Amino acid sequence: MTAYCIAKMAMSGERGTLDEATRGVQEFVATHPDSYRFFEATELLGDLLNSRGLFDQAETQFARLVESPWGDLQQAGRLKLARTQELQEKFDLAAENYRGVEQVESATEASRRAKLSARVGLARCTAFQGDPEAGIATLQEMIRSESSTDVDLFAQIYNALGNCQAAAGRKKEAILAFLHTDLLFYQNADYHAEALYHLGPLFPSVGKGPEGAAALEKLKQRYASSPWASRKPAGS
Repeated sequence: MTAYCIAKMAMSGERGTLDEATRGVQEFVATHPDSYRFFEATELLGDLLNSRGLFDQAETQFARLVESPWGDLQQAGRLKLARTQELQEKFDLAAENYRGVEQVESATEASRRAKLSARVGLARCTAFQGDPEAGIATLQEMIRSESSTDVDLFAQIYNALGNCQAAAGRKKEAILAFLHTDLLFYQNADYHAEALYHLGPLFPSVGKGPEGAAALEKLKQRYASSPWASRKPAGS
């Protein structure tokens, strides 16, 4: 629990460093492989490695979850594995894993939410693979059919919609999508940081340089420890 708390504070930027947090969780995973919290720690280690931009190492941790004995944990691991692959632009592998998440036969609430996130991710991958219109259609249907009170889901949807609109060359529509996350669905730090990261270069592309600079400044001030704050500019 000490390692868990240090990790959560580091990832939120509240206290400590990501390096320190990673060492603590790595030590637990290495010395307590039989603990009932082993897989929880493994998932946390993957999250920390992602926060540091060490995506290939994070993949290894999430792959361990996929090999676990429990279906919901396998599904959660596959979802995070897919997202990590997507961040490395391994879109074919990511899409395959997103489909794997959707195909799991489970009626639990955790499984249902994982499938919704996988549907969002698959729509985004579809755009990056050259068919943004198909991704946009999927996401717009989800906006109509799902409840906007689910702020985490809608932040994912609108960020993905921004990606798809940008891939289609519609920059103003992409800005509008990311602004939904920035102004309405900002409660999840990771999704909010992602939206700000994309707004940074999108605003100047339509003649709104100060707005882009303000978005990047907000990203650095609020989410300094987020991988989005240190990620190279979109399109570079």
